[in-house]
Amino acid sequence: GETVFDPVGANDSATVAVTAGAGADISVGNSISPPAGPYYHGQSVTYTVTATNNGPDGATGVQVTDKLPAGVTYSSSAPPGVTTYDPGSGIWNIGGIAKGTTLSFSITGTLNTAGPISNTAAETAVDQFDPTSGNNSASTDITVDPAKLVVTASSDAMTYGGVVPTITAAFDSNVGGDNSLTHGLASPTCVTAATPASAVGEARPCLSEL
Repeated sequence: GETVFDPVGANDSATVAVTAGAGADISVGNSISPPAGPYYHGQSVTYTVTATNNGPDGATGVQVTDKLPAGVTYSSSAPPGVTTYDPGSGIWNIGGIAKGTTLSFSITGTLNTAGPISNTAAETAVDQFDPTSGNNSASTDITVDPAKLVVTASSDAMTYGGVVPTITAAFDSNVGGDNSLTHGLASPTCVTAATPASAVGEARPCLSEL
């Protein structure tokens, strides 16, 4: 066969140089304490937010944002080390996180309304490329019940050992919009305390007939 001569050998190959940047997979966690309900209007709760660097490199310029929702009134926070938290913006300014390291901090607030409340923490800044976006945020969802009342009842029509008993019982009631003392319940909950203490044995175990 015929052989073709290439007169310019200098352009017979090409090379592309690529510099790979650093990467850091930041995963965010979010939990609440107490971890299970019931939750009540006026109750104090604590959210714990975590930020973990899964690598492969160290991370810098990390920020996680968790601005408490309208249903939670901010009380206090405890960011670790030199990290800071601004309750107004919700930004937890972390800075650097070494590969394989988890940082956590807590935000305490008061539940100021009844109904569903969702709180979300999310990575909002990191200097390195984050290869996994699916773990960059986490949410905690709860449902807040109406306020819990504690009612004290006494009657001077009866005595126990010469003492007028005072009986304290807990009721669940929608203080905001329902004046029914037994809202949502067939009857009030059971006696929680009595004076004198031995009067509990003489009183009805539940105040359903008071």
